[in-house]
Amino acid sequence: MRRAVLVLAAILALGACALLHPLTPDQRFSKDIVGSWIVAGDSPDYRLVPMHERFYKDGTYRIFWFEDATCTNVVGETHLSWKIEDGVLVSKITAVTGPAFGHVGDVIRSRIISLTKDRMVLRSLDDGSTYSRVRSTRCLAPKQIEV
Repeated sequence: MRRAVLVLAAILALGACALLHPLTPDQRFSKDIVGSWIVAGDSPDYRLVPMHERFYKDGTYRIFWFEDATCTNVVGETHLSWKIEDGVLVSKITAVTGPAFGHVGDVIRSRIISLTKDRMVLRSLDDGSTYSRVRSTRCLAPKQIEV
């Protein structure tokens, strides 16, 4: 019984700490962005160029470009570092497997409009375009057709 009381007290103390020190919006975004994403089928930047984006906890980010929708043959990679500052995703290209996949040193800045468990919407601070990503382990989303 005493052990159960101690465990309950520890759980309550941890919960109180979380309430006293909630995550900032940037910390929440940084936690929620980790994982695998693809271009949403209804995103303006959707193309039939299969790719898969992976954000890692350590602040690195990889884009894998595939030959076709089977996603079996990687034809290129873009390696980036990432951080979130004041609601802006800042990514810097650190390596590429070829010039078609970006240029080392380029910095990409996008304001996070929304970020949920399954979808993120970003607005490029470079060209003003708005684009979407969906969480997925596939490399190509089905195209959404307007009716």
